Amino acid sequence: MGYTTWNDLGIDVSEDAFVSRCDSLVKTGLQAAGYNYCNLDDGWPAKSRDVQDRMQADAQRFPSGMANISAHLHAQGLHFGNS
Repeated sequence: MGYTTWNDLGIDVSEDAFVSRCDSLVKTGLQAAGYNYCNLDDGWPAKSRDVQDRMQADAQRFPSGMANISAHLHAQGLHFGNS
């Protein structure tokens, strides 16, 4: 169980909004009740792909990058994914 951005933020998602909601799972005790997953749905990718044709995060909305977001969530014992 966990949190996904789709029903909450839709495509109007940002690093601050996503991370604060995931942090709330820990702060409110939901993580201890089994809510361990934080899923970033649509709205996170940039309009263009990298030189190897891979999707990349929108640097303006996710300035820290996905690796740093992942490290932050994992440090709290949460699982991070995207769909």
